Amino acid sequence: MCLSLAIRILALLALAALLPLPGGGRPLAQQAALKVGIVNMDRALNESEAGQRSIKIFSTSKSQIESELKAKEEKLNELEQELKTNIMLTQSARTQKEQQYQEQKMKLLRDVQTAQRDVQNRWQQIKDSLVVELQSVVSFIAKEEKFDLVLARNISDAVLYSRFEFTDITDKVIQRYNRIQKSP
Repeated sequence: MCLSLAIRILALLALAALLPLPGGGRPLAQQAALKVGIVNMDRALNESEAGQRSIKIFSTSKSQIESELKAKEEKLNELEQELKTNIMLTQSARTQKEQQYQEQKMKLLRDVQTAQRDVQNRWQQIKDSLVVELQSVVSFIAKEEKFDLVLARNISDAVLYSRFEFTDITDKVIQRYNRIQKSP
């Protein structure tokens, strides 16, 4: 959730809490305090067992792709060295090798770009999948503990001030998510 949306929600809740209820009832702010929870989703992703497993699998896959690209780069460097050091090549053979070198160099650049894009897309898919699962855990805990509102707290989405007291439920989310992942 973006910061501006979280601030708007808090402002609307604060305003609604001050308005009298239909039929002349007391405003919600006078009846009970608003129960607000926060969850550090980045921490939940990184510290949950499923998140750590996903990060490990992703890192292994990424390392394998990097190794394959490194091997291609080394072959390309060998071809470049041959062009520089082999004085026995005829002009025709040299031109052919240079053309081969340029083609392989362009292919390697395309392969690197494709790999970067694929790695970023794969990580986003993994992260999105984990976030969906974590959101259902957050929803369950919020209903179970009767929270009125639960906000995500990350580096980019931080509420710097609120008159409402926040309850950090990140540890509960991580623990519950780990238990759910272990269940058959």
